[in-house]
Amino acid sequence: MTVPVVSIGRPDGRLTVSCEVCGVFACGGCAKRDALRLRLGDIDVFAWRLACPLCGSVLGDPQPHHAVLHSAHFGSLAVLDTSVTPWQLENERALDHLIHALAHHDAIALRLLCVFNTQSSVPGVIRLSEMAVEESPGEGVTWLYVALLCAKVGYPFASRAALKELAALINDAGMDQRPGLAAIRHLELTANDGSLDNSRVEDLFNRLTGFDEQLVDQTRKAFNRSLMQYHNLVRSYFDGNVPPNEAVKQFFPAGTSTTPAISDYLTAQSLEESIDFAEVNAERERFITVLTSVVSDDEVTELVAEALAQRLGQISESDYYKYLWQLAEKNEVNLSEYPQFEAYLQYVSLANNIANEAFHGDMWNGLRVGYDAKIQTAEERFLVEEALRVRLIARLLHFCQSRSGATRSQETSAARSEWLEALAKEIDVTPEKPPPSFWQRLASFWRRLFSKR
Repeated sequence: MTVPVVSIGRPDGRLTVSCEVCGVFACGGCAKRDALRLRLGDIDVFAWRLACPLCGSVLGDPQPHHAVLHSAHFGSLAVLDTSVTPWQLENERALDHLIHALAHHDAIALRLLCVFNTQSSVPGVIRLSEMAVEESPGEGVTWLYVALLCAKVGYPFASRAALKELAALINDAGMDQRPGLAAIRHLELTANDGSLDNSRVEDLFNRLTGFDEQLVDQTRKAFNRSLMQYHNLVRSYFDGNVPPNEAVKQFFPAGTSTTPAISDYLTAQSLEESIDFAEVNAERERFITVLTSVVSDDEVTELVAEALAQRLGQISESDYYKYLWQLAEKNEVNLSEYPQFEAYLQYVSLANNIANEAFHGDMWNGLRVGYDAKIQTAEERFLVEEALRVRLIARLLHFCQSRSGATRSQETSAARSEWLEALAKEIDVTPEKPPPSFWQRLASFWRRLFSKR
């Protein structure tokens, strides 16, 4: 493109725009992003204006006094008239399409926040939160995630920058009424204050508890019966009182279209319910006896090494059983003669290959679809959005208190996370122990299985 581009959501890496100063082309993925707030119709639009990564100039030729609103998911959405202040849509009929695109990118951002703690490292968690900001710079909760996580891991400059963006966003006129931002506003941040001391975090935690109690009272008065029942289910799920295997059935009832991760989970759950685990253990012993009687001495040695590696955690369950399966086929040992053990192999392989991030993200999408089907009024929608955001912020605080952020020297980590360590000592927020999950029960069975060897 040769005209300036304003990106809704994460800029499209496939999009290239020219720099009139440097004479180069920059893609959406490598372009410098400047946060931009537009008032279009009756809505505030928070987007990214793409600039040259070399000189910082706005990409595209500004002379035609036009800019393109673009989305990586929906393509070009509208043309902006930049010759007037504030900028306006050249075609007002594009507003509905724009609102739909904004809602889509907001949903992606909140999904990323929902699954952020599935990452194995704090830097990975921070990257997910940064991606959420890219998708929805107007959602204050995304900035809060980056700020708190960067402070936790010891990135003070990144934390300060995120806090300033968050403060500027909240201090915009009327923005404190957006769902989720009402709770954050009480941190009393300003664009000149990049700190977030322990007292403010503690105050946020206390206010979240108060807001949650207020929301409970408000939802009882405002929600229709069907929505109230569903909302109570979601709250119980977040509190750990409804195990995932039961929640999946509620969020994805029979006949509902499902994603691959959810389908695999339901299939694994169905297999689990059909398996006779006592018979699995008996068939396994017979299978190993037959297998070791027909394999070569070298294969016996290899089999013992693989079994030991699995017990030591050096290879996964699914990899170990895949090896057994291949060894059986090679030596013409018919697994169909051990139906329960064969079913268990399929079960382990399926369960262990379900992507954790995809599963939890799809669960989040599923519960949101359930809400949409039951919401009848604007007040109900506002309360649902507010309740979900309060829950997301609470999960972040729990994560920051429980995870170690020591990725640099101990001295640096201790200095940067002092406020979090103090908070963990002052506030007892240990949640009630949830019932054993699908994975915990699977691990328990595996331990019992090997204890009988």
